[in-house]
Amino acid sequence: MENNNITIQQKQAYDLIANTYTSFFLTGKAGSGKTTFLRRVQNEIKKNFVVLAPTGVAAILAGGQTIHSFFGFPLEALPLGSVGKINQERYNIIKKVDTIIIDEVSMVRCDIIDAIDATLRDCLHSTAPFGGKQIVFVGDLFQLEPVLVGKTEKEVISDYYNTDKPFFFKAKVFNRMRMPSIEFKKIYRQDDEI
Repeated sequence: MENNNITIQQKQAYDLIANTYTSFFLTGKAGSGKTTFLRRVQNEIKKNFVVLAPTGVAAILAGGQTIHSFFGFPLEALPLGSVGKINQERYNIIKKVDTIIIDEVSMVRCDIIDAIDATLRDCLHSTAPFGGKQIVFVGDLFQLEPVLVGKTEKEVISDYYNTDKPFFFKAKVFNRMRMPSIEFKKIYRQDDEI
């Protein structure tokens, strides 16, 4: 990453993606350059990336697809141990991917994160969190939070997670791993170069 204007946090995040398979949480307020940084990473780093987001609009903005469509998840709350329906094409992508970027993670419920973990471990025949794949969780926890729709979803989340605020970081998989957090603090104007 050759630019004298990069921040220490950008360099740390870049190095984690370029040189490790460590999963981490990348956060920062709107305008801190997260999206621009992630596009740059995908262009410069020689890894296979998949970009996912919780909604269709977020997926389009991130240049990816929805979590539910990629992993074959139903739209309702998922009990612990739930595994998505993975076809052969998706299985081949999962085998080859190095890093999965999940954008707008503030909107992703903890049950979805645990289902991603279970699906990757199942596909890759691995006991490692997320099947050993690097996951970059990207978002601002002060933006939209995950939503529970209806009594059944609320009951499933309450039963498995003992909460009515199902933030992604409450997923059980995080009890089995260390996850660093990097916060982009500098706010850029829309026309600034990152």
